[in-house]
Amino acid sequence: VLANNQNFIQTVRNYAENTNTINISSTIPGPIIVVNSLKLTNTNIDSSLIKPDNIEQLLNSYKFDLIFSTNEIFSDSVESRYLGKEKLAVRIDKFHPLASQKTVTFNELRGLSFLVANDIGTWKDIIQDYIPKAKFLYQENLAALSELTQYSSFPVFRTNLSSIRINDDKNDGRRLVPISDEKATVEV
Repeated sequence: VLANNQNFIQTVRNYAENTNTINISSTIPGPIIVVNSLKLTNTNIDSSLIKPDNIEQLLNSYKFDLIFSTNEIFSDSVESRYLGKEKLAVRIDKFHPLASQKTVTFNELRGLSFLVANDIGTWKDIIQDYIPKAKFLYQENLAALSELTQYSSFPVFRTNLSSIRINDDKNDGRRLVPISDEKATVEV
């Protein structure tokens, strides 16, 4: 009874806080990057990614008004809408043989070592599952990742959405090459 009462109180508080602002979260970083670039007023954007299993509960408790996800939600209380596609690409050293290709496949990236942000949602599972024998050097700190990217030639991943934010890519000695595999595209 006490737990239900506490949940009810928190739900009412969340609802009251939401009447003046839109609270936004996501299961992948790309949509958050786009929303941040819009510099919207009256929005609270939670940049820490949420688990897909928590979406319905977080919306129903009014913690968030909008959650971007790669999973369609089938529920009487939550509405899902298709927005578009996020597509994975790799920035690879311009002297690497793959840099001259128009596209690459996951298999062609076999055995390479990549610098990767740690919190990338479903992209983490995709790259680990589909790039054979690759090594992923995960970085929790984005400033450290940027520094490592600048002073190394390790390939890095980008998407059509994440490229909006990243300004230091232009002169990093890498070329952006889209990944052509079907699994390199997710619907949002």
